[in-house]
Amino acid sequence: MQNYTYNHFVDYSFKENNEFLEKEKLILHPRGKIRQQELLNAASDRLYKKRLAKNKGSITLGQYEGYKFEKEMWKWLLKLKAQIVNHPGYDLNLDLSDYKIDPEILKPYQETKQTDVFATFNDHVFIVECKATVKAANFSTLKEEMQLLRSLMKHKNRRVETLFGKRAIPVHIVALKGFKITEEQKSEELSNPEGSIIVLTEKEREYIDIVLNSSESEEFALNQFLGFFRNGKDDFNKWVLNEKTGKYQKKKFKIASFRSKSGKGRKQNVYTFSIEPRDMLKISTVSHQKAKNIFEFGRSSNKYYQRLLIGKRLNEIGTHLTNNETPFPNNILVSHRGKKLIFEPDPEDETTNTGRRPGKLVFDGCPGTFHVIDGQHRLFGYMAVDAKKGGLRDKHRLIVTAFDELEVEEEAEIFLEVNDKSQKVKSDLIMEIEYASETPSKSNLCNGIIFNLRDSENSSLYDRIAPAEEK
Repeated sequence: MQNYTYNHFVDYSFKENNEFLEKEKLILHPRGKIRQQELLNAASDRLYKKRLAKNKGSITLGQYEGYKFEKEMWKWLLKLKAQIVNHPGYDLNLDLSDYKIDPEILKPYQETKQTDVFATFNDHVFIVECKATVKAANFSTLKEEMQLLRSLMKHKNRRVETLFGKRAIPVHIVALKGFKITEEQKSEELSNPEGSIIVLTEKEREYIDIVLNSSESEEFALNQFLGFFRNGKDDFNKWVLNEKTGKYQKKKFKIASFRSKSGKGRKQNVYTFSIEPRDMLKISTVSHQKAKNIFEFGRSSNKYYQRLLIGKRLNEIGTHLTNNETPFPNNILVSHRGKKLIFEPDPEDETTNTGRRPGKLVFDGCPGTFHVIDGQHRLFGYMAVDAKKGGLRDKHRLIVTAFDELEVEEEAEIFLEVNDKSQKVKSDLIMEIEYASETPSKSNLCNGIIFNLRDSENSSLYDRIAPAEEK
């Protein structure tokens, strides 16, 4: 599967030295500061020329604002560390010449065939159309443009597959600025059977900006984005070689698990399983309080309960994991929000525990399959660990307890129950436990000195420091 890995664009297009129409307009790994500044300068030069054209009356103010918004969106996606982006100094036209386009849409397509912003994030290929308005306008005024975009989607999808391979996942986005749109309209566009289009407004972009600034993790911000808009899409199912056909095909996750009930009087199932951090990161998101007013297809609530991830904390955990190479032993609690879970119980025998049934848990690997109830920093701390293959993201195993069919209110109850009843271990008790373990360390030497002074009748500290359990 050489051509369909992380750098499938490189393998398919550059290593084989293929020539294709879009080649000069797509920039690979635009991460260096000098290179990014060159691209930004090119974008500014292009916008300057558009401004001159506006002043001469060649284009309207509305068209100029549209070009200006394209630059804004290009910079916005670049912040999320895209691996490939379009060159902002030129127009990008996807080559659809090999495909038969309906004559009714051929003429309007020829007039507006530019792709405004193009960016790839691993296998996800973002195809973005930007719509800006000077005067407040309703989204319904874009009806014809949306129909044209949707009618061209299958052709653009085929072109993306030609360029990037079968693993490529086209993600069609219409970014809006200044338009009025309802949550129902967003949902209709996302769930349209003729083709899903993400409508990205100022509100969603602001939330992702908040997440990025707080977590200091582009990977986590992208994770949240995909969790919002790609929920229910099996983007992260495993590519497995079919020995009979010699071809790769997608397979659902199938994990050894235990099933039990969530508690007295409750009907929900609870599953406990072990999984690699790399896999769990892709299919997990967080219901932030900051997101309670943000559109989320299929599910939204004013009762979101999680606080924002803090970048400093993530980096501290990442450093701890890297230095100690030991995963955290306590469970991560999550709520399943994806497609129906399938549990395949193992055959029963005399050793089977009637309280917990072993078996295989089967599910699609979709963004946002699991929402973290407790342990978000312990999970997403792995995003501060080197993502190299065979590293800690692959070697470690996380213990996960997943609740099924919970309402957001029930998730919040569990979150409060866990955090209310969990008491932070007091520092003096930690000292006692560490000293009792007889671990050779400088801190334990200090513990020994303090406790000897505390227990010695000749010491001025005698009887002045109470043992931890007596407080």
